[in-house]
Amino acid sequence: PTPEPTPEPTPEPTPAPTPAPTPTPSATPVPSVEPALEETADVVVVGGGLAGLTAALTLLDRGARVLLIEKSGFVGGNSVWASSGINGVDVELEGNPDSVNAFTEDCEKSSSGGGAGAATGATLETENTDHDKLPLPETVEHIPVLTEGSVETLSWFKQRVGVDLSLVGRLGGHKHARTHRPAQGMAGATLVTATLKACEAYIESGAFVLRKRARAEEVLIGKDGSVSGVRWSLVAKKGKKGKESDTHNETESDAQPAQHIILSPNVILATGGFANDHGPDSLLKRHAPATTQFATTNTQGSTGDGLKMALKLGAAAVDLGNVQIHPTGFVDPSSPTAPTKTLCAELLRGAGAVLLTRDGRRFADELGTRDYVVGRMLHEADLEQGSGGLGKGTGVSLQFALVLNEKGALETEKHVALYLQKGLLQKITGVARVASWLKRTLGGDKVVNDVARAHRNGRSLEWALRQTLVQYDAAAAHGVCPLTNKTHFHNAPFIAGLEKPGSQKQAGPVFYVGRVTPVTHYTMGGVRVDTHGRVMRNPARAQRTGQQTVPGLFAAGELIGGVHGKNRLGGNALTECAVFGRRVGRAVRLAGDEAESTERDAIDKGPEETVGEVRGEAREEAVEEVREEAQEEEAQEEAAEEATEDVPEDVPEDVPEDV
Repeated sequence: PTPEPTPEPTPEPTPAPTPAPTPTPSATPVPSVEPALEETADVVVVGGGLAGLTAALTLLDRGARVLLIEKSGFVGGNSVWASSGINGVDVELEGNPDSVNAFTEDCEKSSSGGGAGAATGATLETENTDHDKLPLPETVEHIPVLTEGSVETLSWFKQRVGVDLSLVGRLGGHKHARTHRPAQGMAGATLVTATLKACEAYIESGAFVLRKRARAEEVLIGKDGSVSGVRWSLVAKKGKKGKESDTHNETESDAQPAQHIILSPNVILATGGFANDHGPDSLLKRHAPATTQFATTNTQGSTGDGLKMALKLGAAAVDLGNVQIHPTGFVDPSSPTAPTKTLCAELLRGAGAVLLTRDGRRFADELGTRDYVVGRMLHEADLEQGSGGLGKGTGVSLQFALVLNEKGALETEKHVALYLQKGLLQKITGVARVASWLKRTLGGDKVVNDVARAHRNGRSLEWALRQTLVQYDAAAAHGVCPLTNKTHFHNAPFIAGLEKPGSQKQAGPVFYVGRVTPVTHYTMGGVRVDTHGRVMRNPARAQRTGQQTVPGLFAAGELIGGVHGKNRLGGNALTECAVFGRRVGRAVRLAGDEAESTERDAIDKGPEETVGEVRGEAREEAVEEVREEAQEEEAQEEAAEEATEDVPEDVPEDVPEDV
């Protein structure tokens, strides 16, 4: 057969040129998207300070599944730095002269502001007469809750959490010693560590989940107006030594953060105050702009996150302009203009420390309320400016000396040792050397106002300082100071009978001295809650929805208002956290438990029931104590790194802040 001819190959068509894809710039990597989580819980607690932890443990003991989210890389917030103690009326202490009524009276006096709460009756010299007006009812409506609740809360910490609170001190504005602290360690760190440990005992069963570096973005609300959960995102670690970004002013990461969801019918906001809120939506700048001239004692996380979320939901607010300026933030000699200060614990003044002007004069009752002492400081600065001296707010014009004697230092030895280590206190022997220190560090010999000149009487600063201490010792012996009306002189005298013969520069009593200045410390205002911590709606939203509260939304701690009025007493911050943390932890309704709790039944009666009735019916029995001593926690290590790079790793020994 004849073979078939081989066909000519058909040429393939030339394809049209394909345009090259636009390359992705190598400097900007394609962001990855982290997988979103969706979880469920009986209760979501937002914030890991003492208020959040106390609420969580109370709920865990009731059988709830609790998911706690904290935006920082450590647990404890500002609570972990509180050192002076937690206020409470110890009814079990035999012969204790204190009572709930006395505690309530002290809080009510302090709440008026303007120095009206000074325990001795001393008042602030000022043209502002607002302090003469009684606080509005909603600004102090929860004082009875705080004071009555302190009794049960103190017992709960000792019995359930297993915390030693064997030492008791007296702070400014208190008639009696009622500020409790442990014999070892600092109060806030000890309470936080022990309460966290008790919560972590529930991790293995799955009842407790803790997520750090988790920032709550929004409280989710259902169509019926009740809470349905929380949306949150991860805060990435960034910066030197892995420090995380824990403020809204920071860039989170190159990756697009996923929006995680926790579905829950109950949310407890315990995110603290806003005394370090300096972002574009700053509550501090909006409601208390005058306070921004001062440095702060607060951590970076104190930006009012929970308050802002609640306000977006139409929550009522109270006293947002009431921001506390504390009189004694340490001026670090190595960084005198630092915007964040270590707070000098009020406990030192309770142990007998005196406050002096730059030229060595006393000017206030050291145990007056914080607003009173700050007012006296500002008065001194005004006086000097008006006499042609340093302008108010310039240089060292608002710096003062804190002087503690050796007996007071022994009583507060842990604080003093830490402050010495940090260079915030200096040990000096003899009055002459203290006078030299005043000249060298504060320009004490350059003060020109008439009061200072009259006190020196043409003599040296050393002579004037010695006169101050002699007069103080005489007042202590007499029982009242004619200059300030002070009546409590713990650990006096300072020099009477203590000076040794010989050269004054080489002999004499030992003093511990440091520089202090007013600092922004605490926000008394916040979201309005009822007596059980349920977040209340503002009048317009309440009228529109027919709901007085946001169903399922609770708040506790510094976030809430209505507890302190215009001024908070020292020691009440940890008390507020714990009392209201316990309260909301018992008020949350859990599935199937309505018939089990008389307090939760009492909630339906409305806010008219007395606090005493509710507390008496709801007092829980203490359960087994924590079996082991608290171990050194990663949370405390990271907290120490956040505060400063060279601090000791053991957080209870680190920079204490007053409460």
